[in-house]
Amino acid sequence: MSIENSRLCCFCRKLEPVDRPCHSIQIQPTQVFPSGINNTTKPWSRNDEGLLEQLRQHPSELCQRCAEFDIIRAFNEADPLDESQRGELEKAQYIQHAEKQEPYRLRFGLLSQFHMKPSCPLCRLLYRLIPRPPPEHDTTVLTLIPYRWHIRQDHWEGVPEDDKRMFAIWFGLSTPGLDMSGPSFFNAGQQLRVGMMTGEAIALHPNSSSEEFYNARVIDGMVDVDLIQKGLEHCQRYHSEQCNAKFDKGLLTTKMLDVDTRKVVDCPDNCDYLALSYVWGGIHPADGALEAGTLPQTIEDAITLTKKLGKRYLWVDALCIDQSPNPTPEQAASKAKQLQLMHLIYYCATITIFAVAGPRSDYGIPGISKPRVGSTRERINGKDLVVVPPQIMSEIKSSVWQTRAWTWQEDVLSTRKLYLTETQWILQCNETLGPSDYAEAHDTAVNLTWTTVSGGKMKAGYVETTNTEFLDRTSSMFISAVTTYTSRSLTNDGDSLNAFQGGLARFGKPVYPQGFEWGMPLKEFPQSLAWIHDHTVKPTRRSAFPSWSWAGWGGTVQYPTDLTETATENGDLIPRMVSIDDKVVTLEGWTVTLEIRTEPFSEVVIPGTDQAIGCVTERNFKHNMTLPTGRYRCLVAARLKKEVLRNGLVNQLVFLVVLRGDKDVEIEERQTAITVSRLAIEGKGFMEFGPKKTL
Repeated sequence: MSIENSRLCCFCRKLEPVDRPCHSIQIQPTQVFPSGINNTTKPWSRNDEGLLEQLRQHPSELCQRCAEFDIIRAFNEADPLDESQRGELEKAQYIQHAEKQEPYRLRFGLLSQFHMKPSCPLCRLLYRLIPRPPPEHDTTVLTLIPYRWHIRQDHWEGVPEDDKRMFAIWFGLSTPGLDMSGPSFFNAGQQLRVGMMTGEAIALHPNSSSEEFYNARVIDGMVDVDLIQKGLEHCQRYHSEQCNAKFDKGLLTTKMLDVDTRKVVDCPDNCDYLALSYVWGGIHPADGALEAGTLPQTIEDAITLTKKLGKRYLWVDALCIDQSPNPTPEQAASKAKQLQLMHLIYYCATITIFAVAGPRSDYGIPGISKPRVGSTRERINGKDLVVVPPQIMSEIKSSVWQTRAWTWQEDVLSTRKLYLTETQWILQCNETLGPSDYAEAHDTAVNLTWTTVSGGKMKAGYVETTNTEFLDRTSSMFISAVTTYTSRSLTNDGDSLNAFQGGLARFGKPVYPQGFEWGMPLKEFPQSLAWIHDHTVKPTRRSAFPSWSWAGWGGTVQYPTDLTETATENGDLIPRMVSIDDKVVTLEGWTVTLEIRTEPFSEVVIPGTDQAIGCVTERNFKHNMTLPTGRYRCLVAARLKKEVLRNGLVNQLVFLVVLRGDKDVEIEERQTAITVSRLAIEGKGFMEFGPKKTL
């Protein structure tokens, strides 16, 4: 097939005859994704780049559309504004600015009608930018728009106004629903989508720029370890103690892998070591693999990277924690002790290597032993242009690594984080603020740290917990930690608490110093018994754990929004923990039997009457109609007396744990959790139900 009579098809990812419609368009599913964009995109493959490399061997010339657009002129003349800058403009100014910037946008029209010529270098760049697979072809119109790349970084709002124009202009794809004029486009908490500015982008090669900007870097097949080393040295030299955790003597009871001798040894005093976070994926090191140099490739690559960074020790759970399938009591006790130290292991590591790519430990770390597909490069009108990989968080969020429960605490506990994905790496620490991360894909704005942009205030989660305001946040952070952790998947139900031990130590104990019972702060916050499962999940029971603990169930856990308020003077009827014996906890508290009528919505009625005096909601279901009509025995977790209403009554909100069965038994089991509300509106109080204080 001649190049002159062909086109680049973004649907079947190959050359197609110009006069023949793509077959894959006709069979494409009609599902439309939010904003017309898929949640994930397949990596740019070696075959994809090989096709473009073949096309570059032939004469190149801009097609008429791309020549008229003149992307080099657009790079030099465009003046894109971010959300905060647009917000400073009056309406007339905004309209005038938008009209002035219109020539610097390239509108694709429908993808099914967008013709990309194989001989056009800009068409080849656009071919790479279009998501794989592309958006629904009959509903989405893509536009190539300019932006300054600070906006695709986390916490970009912290970049001082005077520094924003130091960031080079890149071009990325947008959809009508995510256009520059929409305020939701730049929300800090935005969901990352491949078609937004978090996707791949086109940048001027630094050698082709006439001005000094923070710009893109060209990514080669192999990782440049010297650049990682440079970032580490900068952090160690210039950043605060928040980035430089001191060695904790508790680590002396752990093991380390000596990468020079390939032996597992006792942790030396003041050990300078790296840690590895990765996905096992059911792959276990074979007997003798350490000595033979045949460990799963991800571990072997981590060993290689550790050596290249000039370090001797590496902590890998598969090697440094006893993984015996049938451990002796001594081995089990040793493993339990190691798990209690997870927060120290990751916190004190000089760097934690996050091997994000791949579903299993035999995948390897791209760019260490096997080359990656590097940057796509084209030359247009004497200037070199390169494709920048996606914002790295979009890759991380779509990875298997991100879904695993164990990797959650490894991430949040680490001080310095080296993420390595399919396309790039980035080195983050407690001081870096998005643009100041040491990254392979872009220059580093070293002066834009948390300390410099926030007047000395650090990231939440990394300051000392002596601050009262921070302690309040820690309570919320603990609750958030439980929710995030339980939303992830576990291979072994028996690890329900093991994989969270570091999280408890880091986020729980500072605010609940008396400790936890099966992951629950019952001594200081017994109201936590009112935890709920999110309405989107169907909980599964984990019989090795007590039913009253979230650890005893599979599924995302949340805490009711108002539950933490019950710790103030507005809360009462709170149970008190008396004792605990293994999985059985003894409480002194209030129990009550409620008559609930669901016709069609759940209401609680006064016993022996038809008078409904409150609404009942199970968990956080959107509609209070999930409970069948019947009698329910409950333990009161807390009552919250909220605002006084106009009728003088106090609005009450009661959190209850529903017990299993219809009769009192010596040892109760949890079934679900409910909230009773609207009591004051009905003119009655919770005590109308006759709760009894019992042991």
